[in-house]
Amino acid sequence: MARPFQLRTYLLFARLSGPLWKLAMRLRLRRGKEDPARLGEKFGAATVVRPPGTVLWFHALSVGESLALLPLLERAARDLPEAHFLLTTSTLTSARALQRVGLAPRVIHQFLPVDTTRAARRFLDHWQPAIAVISELDLWPALLCAAKKRDLPMLLINSRMSDHNFARRSRSPAMFAHLLDLFDVILAQDDDSRARFARFVVAPARLGYWAP
Repeated sequence: MARPFQLRTYLLFARLSGPLWKLAMRLRLRRGKEDPARLGEKFGAATVVRPPGTVLWFHALSVGESLALLPLLERAARDLPEAHFLLTTSTLTSARALQRVGLAPRVIHQFLPVDTTRAARRFLDHWQPAIAVISELDLWPALLCAAKKRDLPMLLINSRMSDHNFARRSRSPAMFAHLLDLFDVILAQDDDSRARFARFVVAPARLGYWAP
């Protein structure tokens, strides 16, 4: 599928927007919304050495979404004893919540990088994940396109699309449809969400239901 004009424009901005993201991160630091010791993670610079072997990448936006993934990660850690698991989130509150509850063995938490071409490349170069599993609808175009360019299998899980979200995404239907087309499998929470995904021309063979 050819990239729509709006996505091409966004990706061009992603190549140039590094200085704006740095300014935004400095402002967030002053407000106590970022961890100064881990700020490099927001620009793709890992603060943890990549373990050898297979790394499976899971992403959740914030507290609720990341905590909902923990049972899945615990089960995966039991079933795949040779693998390591990278869990990314975007907020400081999620990092603190995960620290409080603790992570399963071989699960590493990092912050998701900002959506610039350079940060995405650094992140993927370091972690070299074998798969990307994105929870709900936290979609960052530059990072997703970079992952797809590396032929990374991609799953969108536990996804719910409300009426409000559908209306918002429908303002840029071609761009959103292209992003959904990057995923090999999309698992919706309910019938209504599945139907709304289908309206963005997601093939039925790629649409299923999330059953944690």
